[in-house]
Amino acid sequence: MTMSNVLLKVLLELIVHDEQVNTYISANPNLGPETSESMNFGAIYTLGNHSLAVDFFNTEIDKFITGIQFRIL
Repeated sequence: MTMSNVLLKVLLELIVHDEQVNTYISANPNLGPETSESMNFGAIYTLGNHSLAVDFFNTEIDKFITGIQFRIL
């Protein structure tokens, strides 16, 4: 077995795991879409070799969707 084959085998053993994780995923059938509005404004001022950039942004999100995760150790 060549050195490159040995290194490849070691790398594959590190990447591939034979562990199985059981999960349960549930969704809310009454869940609606989240909505958002955003506004962006920016300006750049250049003087010689220097420049100044100013950016303003505002994002409003309604009906924000979050998730709850449970983890058993």
